Amino acid sequence: YILKVNDFNRVAKTPLEEWIYYLNTGNVPEHATAPGLDKVKEQLKLDRMSREELKAYYKHLDNIVILRDNIMTERAEGRAEGRAEGRAEGIKEGVEKSRLDMARSMKTDGLPIETIAKYTHLSTEEIEKL
Repeated sequence: YILKVNDFNRVAKTPLEEWIYYLNTGNVPEHATAPGLDKVKEQLKLDRMSREELKAYYKHLDNIVILRDNIMTERAEGRAEGRAEGRAEGIKEGVEKSRLDMARSMKTDGLPIETIAKYTHLSTEEIEKL
């Protein structure tokens, strides 16, 4: 196949014409849909950057990677902390429920409130409410 890019009328209608337009002008048509031209467009942006702009761009990409890593680390630490707090609360609630159940049983058995308070570490008001 021979492609005559010099005879191209600069109005790209098909993917092949979009590629011909790029090869002829060095620019990608604004609304190009041809496969691969999106990658060419991104590469052209990089190629047209000055050395300082390119350095800043890569530094920005590095910062994004670092930021994502920090976010993932913080999430993991937050989850671990949340689980630890949840377990501690669960244990505390379990112990509290156990003490209340024990006090209720002791009260049902007719033990004096002072004795129940001594062994369950509940206040006499809490025991009386049971």
